[in-house]
Amino acid sequence: MPIVAIWFGFQGNNLTLVAKDMNTLTNAKCVNGSAGSLFTQVAYCNAPAFMTAANVAITNGQLTVPPLGTASDGKTCPTIRDFMVVDQDQSDNEPNSYLVTANGKLAQNNTANLAAFQNPTVLVNGSATNCWTHSSFGARLLPLERSPI
Repeated sequence: MPIVAIWFGFQGNNLTLVAKDMNTLTNAKCVNGSAGSLFTQVAYCNAPAFMTAANVAITNGQLTVPPLGTASDGKTCPTIRDFMVVDQDQSDNEPNSYLVTANGKLAQNNTANLAAFQNPTVLVNGSATNCWTHSSFGARLLPLERSPI
């Protein structure tokens, strides 16, 4: 049986999960903080079960985490959790970008909106994930480190 987890966030200050029926969030094992303290910009649903299943699969030889790659300078590629690359606010890792027109209209940065708006300015979050998504580090995806969750 597949186990699904969702990690999500936004670029505001504090993400607070709300549902018409709060049992929905409880049943989905959604978390956006602990002991009265929000995680700020991120939340997750069912992540501990997903990580537990992944770690069991690794132990049983059913899942292999690929090794880190080697950069052109011969050094091991950093992961997204490596402070050499990221800022020390790992909770702001949103790779979203937006378009702003000269008259102040705001839209998601996608093909349709790029075609609809003339010469928009692109706004991005200065996050670690954005470094990997939009930078000269290249298109190669690197694995996240295993989480002890």
